[in-house]
Amino acid sequence: MATNGATKKNKGRRELTLKQARLVKELPTADSVSEAGRKAGYCDAPTAHRALATIREKMPDVLDRHGLTADFAAQKCLKLMDAKETRFFAKDGMVMETREVEALDIQLRALDAWAKMYGAFREDKVQVDVNNSYHFDLREVPDAVLFGIVGVASQRSHGRAQSAGRDLQTPPIDLAPG
Repeated sequence: MATNGATKKNKGRRELTLKQARLVKELPTADSVSEAGRKAGYCDAPTAHRALATIREKMPDVLDRHGLTADFAAQKCLKLMDAKETRFFAKDGMVMETREVEALDIQLRALDAWAKMYGAFREDKVQVDVNNSYHFDLREVPDAVLFGIVGVASQRSHGRAQSAGRDLQTPPIDLAPG
């Protein structure tokens, strides 16, 4: 049987901390996770990003406990996709005209939130091993072919910044058969 301390410890893992709750509150109005993290009290960007990753792990349980289902989120996002705002046009301090226009910022944020909920912006990370070294024996390749390859490479890099190294002079090559 779990003791009271163990129960509280497990419950703490499911609940958001005060800083995490502040981070969630700041995210919609901040331009980045780093900015939201600073406003929430995190000392630097990596710490805020780690906190957000922890929140993402906890969120399904938190949302289920509060009855926030995918259907509920869909209904709210759909309402926000039709958001309007009133624009006031004034002259000399007097409102001359008002217009109801699309609230594009709200609509964009709703679409962004919806896409993030469903992982549309998930970045699949690919691990690449660059420690392999490949050895090619070019002794059998004729010099004319090697110089041709170098010539094509130098033509393609024309206009780009040159990296340090030696320049190879390529003699003209007649690629015509015969």
